[in-house]
Amino acid sequence: IYTSNCWYLNSSDWMNYVVAQDLLMLGGGVGMSVEHRFTSKLPRVKSGVEIIHKATKDADLIVPDSREGWCELTRRVLESFFQTGKGFTYSTVCLRGYGEPIKGFGGSASGPMPVIKFVETLCALFLSRQGHHIRPIDAADIITATGQMVVAGNVRRSAIIILGDPWDKEYLKAKRWDLGVIPGHRSNANYSVVGDDIDDFHPLFWRTFEAGEAFGIVNRTNIRKYGRMGELKKDTAEGVNPCAEATLEPFEPCNLQEIALPNLTDEAEFVRAACLMHRYGKRVTLERYHHEEIEEVVHRN
Repeated sequence: IYTSNCWYLNSSDWMNYVVAQDLLMLGGGVGMSVEHRFTSKLPRVKSGVEIIHKATKDADLIVPDSREGWCELTRRVLESFFQTGKGFTYSTVCLRGYGEPIKGFGGSASGPMPVIKFVETLCALFLSRQGHHIRPIDAADIITATGQMVVAGNVRRSAIIILGDPWDKEYLKAKRWDLGVIPGHRSNANYSVVGDDIDDFHPLFWRTFEAGEAFGIVNRTNIRKYGRMGELKKDTAEGVNPCAEATLEPFEPCNLQEIALPNLTDEAEFVRAACLMHRYGKRVTLERYHHEEIEEVVHRN
């Protein structure tokens, strides 16, 4: 039985990437829209920012050996490039070495290299766009690079779906492996476009079925018309979870629950399992969430 296991966010606020990393590190999946309508709201990238890794104990930030610590490092990197324009040094001397056991979450530690590589990837991306707004493809690369870091050397998964515009030529070439060198971290996500009229789709969309990897279609008009039946209020769902069974508002989780039918012996056991699953799902859904935005939308809906 699973519940509250995948989420939807958009790229209108750079802090959403920190939330996405936190949810991925907790084992959840994330849907992220990088449509121009959202990405264009981000500030211009600051120029001259320098973020340096130091293998010492006198850095500006000693990264704590925790999920919160890794997220704080990401927050500071994004804050530097989007807000303050001031660089900093960071140290990973407190992070467990590769292969050491993780007692709370299970599995073994990946060591500091994935987080160091992640910061280097972010810095290279932002330095290439300094003085300019990031593009939707850049916004997508931030979340897929995050996914690459999260899954490195551990038991965590990284389920991600990216939603973009059907006319964005750069976005539509995100997985065109045939066109040259493509960042490997893009393999951590499925890619789709948001549209309700195929006449609006650029020809490159249809090329994804012939070369590279096929893109999906998310019809937001139909989401809001048919996604949640019988509700008394207008449906304001905006996106989907990574498997796209659930239509969600920003920060809203899906509440997927499933019964493994081959494990059941008869109808009575099925009814019993369904009742227990429903009670458990409601109980978890009504728990308190550690992000205020998630707490608000879950209890509102």
